[in-house]
Amino acid sequence: PPRSTLFPYTTLFRSLFLKGAPTYLDALAALEAFQQEVEAMCTKVYSRHKDRLLPAMGLDGDDDFERYVDGEPAERWSQVGISRGYQKRGLDGPCFRLYVSFSESEDGTMAVEATVWLECSKTRRPRDDIYDRIRRKNLHCRLVKDDDDESTYFGLYFATPVKPDELSSVPDALSNVLLELIGYCESVEGLNLKAL
Repeated sequence: PPRSTLFPYTTLFRSLFLKGAPTYLDALAALEAFQQEVEAMCTKVYSRHKDRLLPAMGLDGDDDFERYVDGEPAERWSQVGISRGYQKRGLDGPCFRLYVSFSESEDGTMAVEATVWLECSKTRRPRDDIYDRIRRKNLHCRLVKDDDDESTYFGLYFATPVKPDELSSVPDALSNVLLELIGYCESVEGLNLKAL
């Protein structure tokens, strides 16, 4: 393209670079500290309830969690928390996730949700069995289909919104959504996620 069309972009890039470069490492450090804080919050909530949660989900042991981070900054959404696989494939297979979801609408309104996600098998029968049993107890429980480049995943999704001016209540919201999941699992006499 003609140089005249490149000039505004080059000028913008140079301006952003010059403004961002001095604070880039500080911003990375702040982001890492924030993610660690959210991860620690989720881990603490999980630890408080794991004695009820693991049997309710049909899991044994206390396998290692990994930090879970997903999102698209350009699309103004992110998810931060913890993730644990419940098969021998670990995090390469179906996962349990407890995380905080952040998003911003086009008008700049911020939304925060405390979320539990149970990723289910691509095998239809056990997935549908779990969903049907839970839905009988919880009509607003949602089955979410997620397509990526490699395959299709299905998951059970439980979320509780948190008002942006009440962010100090995020740990309580995480605890509440986890207790909601435990209650539903127990009411259907438990799940067997390890079998998925």
